[in-house]
Amino acid sequence: MNKIHNNNGFTIIELMIAMAIFAIVITGIYQSYTQQHMSYLVQEQTATMQQNYRAAMLMVSKDLRQAHCFLGTNGFVENWASDTGGLKNGLKAYDNYDFDSSDNGASWDNGSDEGQGPDRVDVAFSNIRVNASIATKIMPSSSSNLEVWCRDQGKFAIGDILVISDGVNANIFEITSEPGGTACDGEPPNSTKVMKYQMRPGGTLTGVNQPSQGDFPDDGYALGSMIFKLKYVSYAVDKISYPDNPRMMVDLDGPLPLGPKYVWQPVAHNIEDFQCEYVFADGEVADFPDDEDGDDSNDYEDVRSVRFSILARADRIIPGYTPRVVQDRDGNDLPQNYIRRWYDTEVKLRNLGLHPVQTF
Repeated sequence: MNKIHNNNGFTIIELMIAMAIFAIVITGIYQSYTQQHMSYLVQEQTATMQQNYRAAMLMVSKDLRQAHCFLGTNGFVENWASDTGGLKNGLKAYDNYDFDSSDNGASWDNGSDEGQGPDRVDVAFSNIRVNASIATKIMPSSSSNLEVWCRDQGKFAIGDILVISDGVNANIFEITSEPGGTACDGEPPNSTKVMKYQMRPGGTLTGVNQPSQGDFPDDGYALGSMIFKLKYVSYAVDKISYPDNPRMMVDLDGPLPLGPKYVWQPVAHNIEDFQCEYVFADGEVADFPDDEDGDDSNDYEDVRSVRFSILARADRIIPGYTPRVVQDRDGNDLPQNYIRRWYDTEVKLRNLGLHPVQTF
């Protein structure tokens, strides 16, 4: 019986064809993987960028909507401080603001008109979450003690700036002394006992709410008038302290005179710009209100909404990826390194336009 011997192998041409097909398949797989990985990185960075924007947008929007909340209609504070230029209707705009985390008030102006640097906005309102009511006794004058129910014990402390309002009038005070003794210790929530706080009109707020201004209600504040903590919040972008990681910053105490000024905290990372526009009752739009230009249609009392734009970016550069071109507000192209997006929001100021202008 004869054996069959087959010693034939692949030819060089066959091997080369097989290697070429294999190389094509591997190249396709690698390109597909690279594209998928690049897409994943872009989506990841975009999602992070959007989260940073949403964090900043939600905080700014929430506080803007509360501007002038429960601050009365009687012009209760005529001067905040001469170097601030005044905060009106619970709002103050700064155009092209030069951020300084140690600012002591020296640069409280509208900034430079040159270029489109980040803006800043300050908002003031009554913090309705921290409230009480006047108990048992009319508060007849600005020098009277403040009496509140024992159930409100612990809500206020020495140095707190309070707004007292009866729904029409409002005045601002600083607590200078807490109640002494133990009159409220162990009292039930429905106790009719009261605490007495010593107050100072306007507190240490320069020129604020002095009795000689005559803005205290003639009949004083009656039983049940509400008491709130004054809230003053500032928002700005810090590109100076963190040049490689600019941040949207918030000062939850604003430029109040008590304690350290400008205790800025980060709201969101990788925020490169913050631009505000103010929409007035007649529909006109400006970079900031102006009460000094002789035009009565673009004053603070005419503001009805704020349009703000936030420029967010990714937190790192993706190798091999070229983002789309994004321009700054001057129309200049920004470097094509980080992924960047402008996000625009308009917030209607629901407490403005309801009363005469208030300055404090």
